[in-house]
Amino acid sequence: HPEIASLAPPAIDVEAVRRMAEDEIESRLERVDGVSSADLVGGREDELQVIIDPQLLAARNLTIEDLRLALAGQNQDTSGGDLWEGKRRYVVRTLGQFRSPEQVEGVIIARREGNPVYVRDVARVHLGSKKPDGIVRRFGANNIAIRVTRESGANVLDVMRRLREVAARIDRQLAPRGLALSLVYDETTYIDSAIGLVNDNILVGGLLTLGTLLIFLRNIRSTLIVALSIPVSVMGTFLALAACDRTLNVISLAGIAFAVGMLIDNSVVVLENIFVHWTAGRSPREAAVTGTREVWGAILASTLTNVAVFLPVLFVEGEVGQLFGDIALAIAAAVGLSILVSGLVVPTAAALLLQSRHARAAATVVTGENVAGDTVPRGDILTRFGAAFMRVVIGIDRFLLAGVWRQVAASTLMVGLAALATWILMPKVEYLPEGNRNLVFGILLPPPGYNLDELLRMGDLVEERLIRYWDVDPGTPEAASLDAPILADCFFVARGRSVFIG
Repeated sequence: HPEIASLAPPAIDVEAVRRMAEDEIESRLERVDGVSSADLVGGREDELQVIIDPQLLAARNLTIEDLRLALAGQNQDTSGGDLWEGKRRYVVRTLGQFRSPEQVEGVIIARREGNPVYVRDVARVHLGSKKPDGIVRRFGANNIAIRVTRESGANVLDVMRRLREVAARIDRQLAPRGLALSLVYDETTYIDSAIGLVNDNILVGGLLTLGTLLIFLRNIRSTLIVALSIPVSVMGTFLALAACDRTLNVISLAGIAFAVGMLIDNSVVVLENIFVHWTAGRSPREAAVTGTREVWGAILASTLTNVAVFLPVLFVEGEVGQLFGDIALAIAAAVGLSILVSGLVVPTAAALLLQSRHARAAATVVTGENVAGDTVPRGDILTRFGAAFMRVVIGIDRFLLAGVWRQVAASTLMVGLAALATWILMPKVEYLPEGNRNLVFGILLPPPGYNLDELLRMGDLVEERLIRYWDVDPGTPEAASLDAPILADCFFVARGRSVFIG
């Protein structure tokens, strides 16, 4: 409809925008620290075109090869040697590449009867455009894309932060011209989301752990003592990662999240033994020393066993080592530090915090016994459940230990049930889990020999199906009637035989 068409933005001159991007944008993006290259895609590059007149060329007894050799021989920069001045050495270069049609027209091809034959005598020279080598469309309109590649080993979060700052400044400068520089895809969005999710898991896991301890220990001071092991071990893990020249990424943070529950195992064992001696009437210092000494060997053996499971992964090379090296180091460091925390921090904190006589008088072990060892009647549900659970466990133990054949039968039954459950519940196997990058990326495989027009026709067919998912306002009845989410962006790129849409 003419009225609707008048509301559409004017079509942009893609070739003019490409020239502007080559002169003003590409080099600025390449200067960003951590960027390896910036490549333009879309539009057509400028070139000097020489249109030959065959009759004029034949009249002077020249061939196209003569013209080509003459142009190739002069269209190059040559070295002019070195120039020494005091302590400095300057490299001299002679500029010979063509920079205007007039320079090409003035090239001498040959001499006939002593007279020079110039390019302008046999051909016309003008500034034109190359054949398009790629097409970039966004929301169904032609655009220019700049693919930025970061340097190997550069931190992607730092590089993208600097790129966003530079892109924002360029976008403000392009606004008066009616142009905009938009960020189509930013992988740090997925990375930040994953890191935030892992951080939340660490926080929630720690709070749930402390809440569970508070329920069973029923003593705030004891819970705070165990709580110290989590931040101390996590901060120590950060130092271990830095000492091994590892970065804090999604993999290493996931390792720390996995280790949160393991961090307090040793501390709980030590504190529970200290708590028993303290409630038995010993001083806090004596209870801390005696309680730690009694269980030190057991927690050392348990911790070394856990570390031994993950330590070999650090020496695995290839993709497996790259994928799981950080998580193995994080878990091994966190669990290894937890034994130092349980042997040094927990006893010290217990000696300082377990000082109150009133707290000692009110303290009872989980079994519900007082300092003298007499059973204390407790009416809360947790105590009754704990006592009933302990009676069931002790009853089962007594039944199994009553005979050797009972022990063999119970062991065989447990192993058999575990093997059967493993066989039935075994999940499907894949190389890597599928991540959610908030991006659907499709690769089109055209038949060999398709030109850009055919590739563009393929893009038109896809865009016709997708246009209703982006050409709609959120919150409208049209948006509610869609069978899929609204598309925040949609682009189509065809370059050579590489065709993809996202």
